[in-house]
Amino acid sequence: MNRKRPNGLIAVMFVLMLAFVVGTFAISLGRRAVDVRRHQSRQKSIRELEAAIEAVHPLGLTDQQQVRLPFDAESDTSIIVKASVHSTEEPNRSVTYEATFSHGDRSGFAIQRSRDR
Repeated sequence: MNRKRPNGLIAVMFVLMLAFVVGTFAISLGRRAVDVRRHQSRQKSIRELEAAIEAVHPLGLTDQQQVRLPFDAESDTSIIVKASVHSTEEPNRSVTYEATFSHGDRSGFAIQRSRDR
């Protein structure tokens, strides 16, 4: 009795396992690329908001005063910088600035930074 080995079945299983491994690898690479792009976009937004705070800091805003800086006229995007004074004593006067992206009437990504005067 000569029995044939199921070579075809083994080959199909091998191809399916290989496809699964390659697919898993491709998905993980895609996710990593998306995460890197998201991180770079967030870092760019943080740099832009920090630049807005640095531009407004010399103005010496009072408590709860805010400034709207145009960012992109086409998409109706601006940056709103609001000041909060924590200590009014002159030598240790501290101000916290909150910079927020504004898309029309909607608020977006925001950061807070403290500065001494």
